[in-house]
Amino acid sequence: MRILTVLIILFVFGFFAQTASAQLDALLQPFNAKSGLSLANKSADSSMTSIKILGVFTIGDTAALQDLPVKITFDLTNGQSKAWIYFFAGKSRVTNIDTIGAVAVVKAVFLGFQVLPIDASALGQLSPFAAALPDGWLDSDEMAAKIRANAEYKTFSAKYPDKKPMFIPLSVAVATRFFALGSPLWQLNFGGGQPGGGTSNGPVLTCEVQAITGETKCDEIALSADESAAPSDDFAVVPNPATEAVRFVIPQSMRGYEIAISAVNALGQVVFSTNVETSQAETVALPAAGLSAGTYYLICSANGQSVRTTFAVIK
Repeated sequence: MRILTVLIILFVFGFFAQTASAQLDALLQPFNAKSGLSLANKSADSSMTSIKILGVFTIGDTAALQDLPVKITFDLTNGQSKAWIYFFAGKSRVTNIDTIGAVAVVKAVFLGFQVLPIDASALGQLSPFAAALPDGWLDSDEMAAKIRANAEYKTFSAKYPDKKPMFIPLSVAVATRFFALGSPLWQLNFGGGQPGGGTSNGPVLTCEVQAITGETKCDEIALSADESAAPSDDFAVVPNPATEAVRFVIPQSMRGYEIAISAVNALGQVVFSTNVETSQAETVALPAAGLSAGTYYLICSANGQSVRTTFAVIK
């Protein structure tokens, strides 16, 4: 959310300061993720050496972001968005120290592609597992076509046509439902975080597209507000979706040990990290009020085990 806010502020006040919101929205043209990559690379190369791209990101359903002056909505019918953000790693040309940066690219009528550098302080804490994307990754239009062709997606979208993904990230996965860790993945969660898209205690569809092979897997996740609904040896989050606080139901095999817990957002950023001595406790609480609306991966490690699950935050 901070990244998107910076993008909008820069664009609105630095570029079209006197333009009304509706007019501003009309001046932006949608495009595929790879279309803005060349310009983003040039911008990153101006401040860093030995650059490598870590990920690509855009906004999906903006129903939960009503304060924004521009609708940057991802269109699954063609894989296009009105703004893409590109994440890079490299060495600073000033300090020669390893650094991370991001560049936003938009396409304006009459002006073509425009680059909007983003302050690295807006990036938060990137996961230490973040790695460079391999060459040849699927463009956003190819990813969208793979999801549209998926049988589970077709069934889900027929039942819940208004549910859309809030975030559309591409990165080397630090958490995944279907593939090996370290796989380059497009990861979308439909529902779970969009007040305009049916975010009551209903299901969420998780879709992942392997960004090299194109293999696509989707699965419907039933969300619950009832802690008793979680089996005692399952790693679960309740309520799910959450608004103010969530509780993690710890598997029995991990109780009594020190547990390392991390929450990772759709960009691969670590938004919460702690070590907890459970002392046979069944649950661990985490305040969710400070988290932006969206879908998160929860990673829990203890007693030589590591488990992962997904939870949603709505506002």
